[in-house]
Amino acid sequence: MGGWQYIFIISGLVLQVVTYVQQYRRRNKRNLVLRLIASVMAVISLTCLALNITYTRATPAENAAIILTEGYNTDSVNAFKTSHTKMPAYSFDEYIASGLNNYAGLHVFGSGLSADELQQLNNTPVIFHNQPVAMGTISVNWQQTLQTGEQLRIQGSFNNTTNAPVKLQLNGLNTLLDSTTIKPNSLSNFELTATPKQSGRAVYNITALAGDNTIEEEFVPVDVTPADSIKVLILAASPDFENRFLKTWLAENNCEVVVRSTTSKGKFDKSFTNTATTNIDQITTQTLATFDVLISDAAEFASLSRDEQNAVQATVESGMGLIIKTDTTLSSSFYTSLFPVYSGQVKPQQSSTLRLAGGAILTEPAEQSLFIHEQPGTQALVTDSSAQVLVGSTVYGSGKVAVTTLNNTYSWMLTGNKHNYHTYWSALLSRVVKNKNSNQNMCFYPAFARVNQPLHLTFSANTNPYPVINGSPLYLSQQVNLPFKWDGVYWPTQAGWQTIKLQNDSINFYTYTNSDWKQVTAFANTAATNQYVVAQQTISSGSGVALKEEVPVPKVYFVVVLLVGCTFLWVERKFS
Repeated sequence: MGGWQYIFIISGLVLQVVTYVQQYRRRNKRNLVLRLIASVMAVISLTCLALNITYTRATPAENAAIILTEGYNTDSVNAFKTSHTKMPAYSFDEYIASGLNNYAGLHVFGSGLSADELQQLNNTPVIFHNQPVAMGTISVNWQQTLQTGEQLRIQGSFNNTTNAPVKLQLNGLNTLLDSTTIKPNSLSNFELTATPKQSGRAVYNITALAGDNTIEEEFVPVDVTPADSIKVLILAASPDFENRFLKTWLAENNCEVVVRSTTSKGKFDKSFTNTATTNIDQITTQTLATFDVLISDAAEFASLSRDEQNAVQATVESGMGLIIKTDTTLSSSFYTSLFPVYSGQVKPQQSSTLRLAGGAILTEPAEQSLFIHEQPGTQALVTDSSAQVLVGSTVYGSGKVAVTTLNNTYSWMLTGNKHNYHTYWSALLSRVVKNKNSNQNMCFYPAFARVNQPLHLTFSANTNPYPVINGSPLYLSQQVNLPFKWDGVYWPTQAGWQTIKLQNDSINFYTYTNSDWKQVTAFANTAATNQYVVAQQTISSGSGVALKEEVPVPKVYFVVVLLVGCTFLWVERKFS
């Protein structure tokens, strides 16, 4: 409401007071009530003539249209059209292709429209006649690109509308990898995990079974890439099997490994694998700057000079990872207050299990009697069957620190359990290794790329990465406010794996058909359409309720009321 409108309202109130005073001052009190009413009518109508008075009314049915989307109920549409016989019905593609944009509102039936489709409505008001949530997976997420040894975690929600339980199975390479059960008549969250053993691209699948009947079967594409090459420095109090096996495993996984084992005071045994020889007699910030991770026995770290310990602390604060292995109470250092170690009761000889933070289950390599008190700001990475912490980690400046009380992991290798060894050390190193900045990062929307549907891609790069998809260049636009961000839109034409080739790299992603993960798409469209309806300040209800619009009140009504009021006051005064 503008300031001039407030002036008219205040003026009307003042005029109303003046007319009231004049009516009360008249000696003749005959027809006083009628005169006061006529005065109010005249003043209010005069004020309304100066204001823009509107009211809300229903949009006429012939000025709205029906949009039919995936999953609409035919009976519901027919019932609605019985009372709206002149309202036309279109699919979204028909509506857009015909250029029909003169409707005051739209009635959308089915699961709704995607975010891209809603943008094409040009803010046309919508009433959404959505359907109940259907049977199946309505949301799901997983990391499509993994590194060797990294765990695949699939999380989502499943809507079971039947009176029987539904079993979800994760299968890969003709092998059952994991399963879970969804209770009857429930909307439940689920998680399925597995550690891919292959390298390269593969397609797993999730199957929903109700008894012997397959309700749903969907694809889970995964691209397993080699782990990033990292440079590791190992400081050992003495040569032992634990560090020997660790050095071999790191070297086999394309890591640069430097090992320094103390043989006597001031004397070291040094080895260099996959890297050039360098001077590591003294630990300085310049020496540590070339390494991604430092792995040290607690005793060896305690034997370092104060300057060397300070150098490690400064380098960790700058981003290097630190792993401390201990079999006794920690000596005083910059990290010890974060990981108080205590001795627990030695467990009897029996098979025990360990749980990684990601959910993986490992067999315990040996009897364990040393544990870590979990502190605020730290996180348990490995716990035993009694929920006691064996490995903890924390953020320290720009780097990360982890302390482990597991000192016999080499026994996994001796017993042939290479998978446990690989899973454990991959998880521990990935937790502390410093992030390596990539000059080209890509993200895309929506999460499920589909055939003949727009895929929005965003690249982070200092210069245009010039992506090429299936031999065709993708033209990018640079964001004004974020010059290192580059945006583009790609329309996939075929299902399956697609490869984006960049200047110095390539990225794989998977394109789905429109029949894949249908309920996930439907649920996302329903949410997007509901948000659109709220944003447009429309109502969502059953059939027969029309859209709303603001309409100005015709001025002639106020003129008539003003004339009636003034005429009555003139006639009454004339003949009183």
